[in-house]
This record gives sequence, structure tokens and C-alpha cells, in this order.
Amino acid sequence: GTTQLSGALATGGRQTYHDDVVLLTDTVLTSSDDIAFNGSVNSQNNVLRRSLTIDTAGTTSFGDGVGDDRVGAAGRLETLAIGAGGTTRLRAGSITTEGTQTYGDAVVLGSDTTLTSAGLSDIMFSSTVNGDFALAVTSNGVTTFSGAVGESVRLSSLSLRRARLAGGLIGTSGNQDYNGTLELSADATLDAGGGNITFSDTVNGPFALTAN
Repeated sequence: GTTQLSGALATGGRQTYHDDVVLLTDTVLTSSDDIAFNGSVNSQNNVLRRSLTIDTAGTTSFGDGVGDDRVGAAGRLETLAIGAGGTTRLRAGSITTEGTQTYGDAVVLGSDTTLTSAGLSDIMFSSTVNGDFALAVTSNGVTTFSGAVGESVRLSSLSLRRARLAGGLIGTSGNQDYNGTLELSADATLDAGGGNITFSDTVNGPFALTAN
């Protein structure tokens, strides 16, 4: 079936959405426990785009690994904003928005993941990113990592366009591809394990860069 969401929904306990979710209006979900989407999440269509804001101290999870769990594939979201204080687990395969994507939580990849902003908007990670899967960001805005990537569990690979690094370490077991301009906002270490590191554009910033 389908669950339609509109406005604000706050609970003291867990929120679990087993159905595919359709956003009828901009939606704010708040919980002191986990929020789980086991199916897809979409706006009604690519014209009536809606924003999704999530604030929880628990785990926000997209996808359960069964069926089509993609976010914004049938009707892209306007924006996606996830607050700090918990964990975000990405297992949806892809997340597509028109505007910004903001991940305030620590992010754990549960599957290969592609993040897309169809506009020229930014994608921002305020904390760490870990998980033995590939992460590809296809936004033409700037992708900012404010925390370490692959420090506790290396990503299998990383592919970015324009990027800003402020978290110190980018660790993968495979290739790192920087397909746009790269800006350093702090000293950075790129460790690709047995993979290659490729820069297709300029690298700037008054900080040290170490590539292994």
C-alpha cells in the first residue's frame, strides 16, 4: 500500500513506515526513537515537490533491502534535512532531491548509494560517513564533508563532483574520483587502500593534502 504524509508528525516512540511513502505537503517528522522507511519515499511528482525534515535522537533509516526503496525516484523531494544527534542509515540505493540534502547525523551506508541534487544545490555531511559500500554524489553543487569518511569502516569507493573537505580523513578500499573542483577547509588525508585517487579539476586551499 501507500502512506501519505502531510504536515508535522511527532511521537515519543518509534515511527516505522512499511508502505511506500508519498509526501503531500512539506513534512516534518520528530521522534525520540528511530524513524524507519522500509519502502520508497517520493513527492507526488516532479512538479509538486515536497521537503522532508527529520529530527530524531535515534536512527533514521531509508530502505530495508527489499524491493524498490529509492527516495525521490518517482517524484523527487524538494529538500531533505536530517538533524544531528542520532544516526542515519542509507540502504535505499539512491536519494534524489531538487535542492539541498543535509545530513546532521553520523551516516552509515548499508548499500551502494547515489545522492543527486537535480538543481545546483549542495549536499552536506556534518558528521562522519562509514560503511563498506560505494558512495557517489552527482550534484553540481558542492558536497561538503565536515567529519571523517571511512575512518571506522572504509567505503568501497567514493565518486564526487565539486567537493569541500573539512573532516581530515577520506578512507576507501577502492577508487576515489574527484570529478570537479576540490577545496580543502582543513588538512586532509586521502587513503584509497589498493585503489586509485583521481583529480579531474583543480585542488585549492591553504592546507596540507596527503594522498596514499
